[in-house]
Order: sequence, then C-alpha cells, then structure tokens
Amino acid sequence: HGKIASFWFGSQKVVSISSPEMFKEQLSVFDRPPLLFQLFEPFIGPNSLQYANKEDGKGRRKEYDRSMSHKSVSRYCDEFNLIVSELLDTIGKDIKQGIHEHALCTHMAAF
Repeated sequence: HGKIASFWFGSQKVVSISSPEMFKEQLSVFDRPPLLFQLFEPFIGPNSLQYANKEDGKGRRKEYDRSMSHKSVSRYCDEFNLIVSELLDTIGKDIKQGIHEHALCTHMAAF
C-alpha cells in the first residue's frame, strides 16, 4: 500500500501506481498486457485499441485522438441532440398510442 502496490490479477502480477508524480514517470510506457482487458473482450472485440500495442497502437491512438477530440466531437452535438429529440418525440407518440412494449427497440433498429 502507499504510492505503489502490487496484486495478482489471475496468474499475472500487476503493479498499481497511485502517485501522480510516479505516474508521470511512466507516461512513455504505452504497451499494455492484453490480460488486463480480457474481461471486456466480448464487448470491445479482439481488435479494439485496448489490445493494440507498439507502433500499431500508437498510430491508431493518434488517429482516434484527433477524431474524438473535444473540438471534433462538439461539431456534432447539435445534430446529435436534434436526432435524439426527434427519437424521443416519436417514442413518446408511440407510447401514447399504446405501442410501448418494444418502441425503443423498433426505432433503434432503424439505425
């Protein structure tokens, strides 16, 4: 315990850093053991960025960071909010008409 701790994650010994200063020293470390994300593989898939290491991972991360930056994402907020508002209006009308059992699923299938 303290600024650094180790524990077993299955058969893999893992080190956890809680000190911001010590974490800054590790910023150059990019590669992560796939075992850390094994639990999430059914949800994110084996080709997810979480499993990408070395130059492949660095290149993909650079591309994703650019397209998912606050500035990039904020360009789509108004359009996204409009679509969500229209969807909620449609679902609300369906519910008022008694079509509620699978209203959301039906409209989401349209996407």
